[in-house]
Amino acid sequence: MAQTINVAVDLKLIKSQELARVIVDSTVQHKAIAHTTDSRLLETARAKLVAAAKDAGVDLKQNFSKEGKELGRKGAGPLRRSPRWSGVPTSRA
Repeated sequence: MAQTINVAVDLKLIKSQELARVIVDSTVQHKAIAHTTDSRLLETARAKLVAAAKDAGVDLKQNFSKEGKELGRKGAGPLRRSPRWSGVPTSRA
């Protein structure tokens, strides 16, 4: 944290006088987590990284889209059959 603040001061993004008094809000708030499995979260991150690379004009040799879809099918396992997943279509691979 200190290094981040020092860089901001060095780049003149903030003035050192603004750091004389700092208010920190440490309230913890629960978040609704949309990803019930790590594989779904990983697939979402992969898709966003591929999109960001495409927007930046970077040609990717591989984007692992087939592997991501396969992980999505395999990753949920028994959770896929639970009532929580009733609205999610299942694929039989």
